[in-house]
Amino acid sequence: MMPRILDAPARGDTAHSPAKASPAEPNPPTRPIRVLIVDTAIAFGGTLAVARNLLKHLDPRLIDASLVSACSDGFVSSGFAGKAQVRLLAPRVDYVTLQNWKQAIRRRFRWAPLRRSLELTAMGTEFLANIPYVIRLARICRKMRIQVVHANNFAMEPLWAARLLGIPIVNHLHGFLYTPLERSRTRNFRHINAFVSISRAVTESALGSGIDRARIHDIPNFVEQTPVRPPPPLPAAHAIGIFGRVTQWKGQREFICAALEALPKHPKLRLYIVGDASDTDPRYMDECKQIAKSSPFAAQIEFTGMVTDVTAYYKRCTAVVHASIEPEPFGMVLIEAMALGRPVVASIYGAAPEIIRDGIEGFLVDPRDTSTMAARMCELLADPALATRMGSAGCERVRSEYDPRVAAKKFERLYIDLAKSGTRRTR
Repeated sequence: MMPRILDAPARGDTAHSPAKASPAEPNPPTRPIRVLIVDTAIAFGGTLAVARNLLKHLDPRLIDASLVSACSDGFVSSGFAGKAQVRLLAPRVDYVTLQNWKQAIRRRFRWAPLRRSLELTAMGTEFLANIPYVIRLARICRKMRIQVVHANNFAMEPLWAARLLGIPIVNHLHGFLYTPLERSRTRNFRHINAFVSISRAVTESALGSGIDRARIHDIPNFVEQTPVRPPPPLPAAHAIGIFGRVTQWKGQREFICAALEALPKHPKLRLYIVGDASDTDPRYMDECKQIAKSSPFAAQIEFTGMVTDVTAYYKRCTAVVHASIEPEPFGMVLIEAMALGRPVVASIYGAAPEIIRDGIEGFLVDPRDTSTMAARMCELLADPALATRMGSAGCERVRSEYDPRVAAKKFERLYIDLAKSGTRRTR
């Protein structure tokens, strides 16, 4: 059966061979469990990449999974998630719009009681505007006889739709839960059957927000395909790249400043800034371009924008830089680069130290210390044997720790357990 996408034009399809069922699966269901993954991201990013990777590796004999996506940049098309059915459906008021409302209120009104009242009004407006979205989600769940809802972002709408129908829900925590949380969120925690945490750093934030440890399942993010042996060789020409949405906290500016320190020592070095401007921070891209343009190495610095074949850019790189200046919950760039045998100069903040061991798969640095970042870049550029050794170590670590087949089996067991608990509750 060919993949289907509803509410959007088809753009071609790709073949996929699903992972085989584990013979050790206890009490497998007689029919596949019907799961709906709901992703509210309006542009392609880490959460959608994880959903795509998961859908491609779930065993169809155990799990019949489909996706509802709010992505509006054209990446979610036929074949995006293997043979899984995909629907495009977005809330009327998305998280970017709500965040912009809140920021405008905070800039304009300084009196705290008034500011808080207006923020609550904005949240109430979001709720009312998104009622039709919740109803459509509920109709999809009823029509498809969904047994488990997988909310792939921390959004309330999938939870409300699941509660309307009494369907178990798992919330995939791709970000930190910063305290104090809005009261409405903490109240809704008790209605979520399970949480999936992508890193120890995220788990700690969830525990700090009052979530019971017994409801948290630790399943790190994972690559789309198991890495091949040996990984692709390093390119003959030196290049270093930074990957991801171009936004201030991702540290592209710090990366460029560090690279400009390294370029005099490696005058043929090419730099890639791979990714489009962030929806929430569009002017930051212009700032970064201006820094590059005003340097004597402007012709060697390429801003690619959004690319469909990101693997090709990883392969062009001698090393990859992860320069987040704020804690990152995981960092898909890290394992994607490692899977292709590229050493990584990674930020010390957030979950990166859980993935990159300093001096083994790459180096850990404070990205605000651009001189040290530049020195680590130069070390890898000057020693191809070191870069190759670190890249190979990273590839093996991905094979052992971030294999998609292992993660898929964990999700399969979770879905089956939730579906069984939901069946018992509705009898």
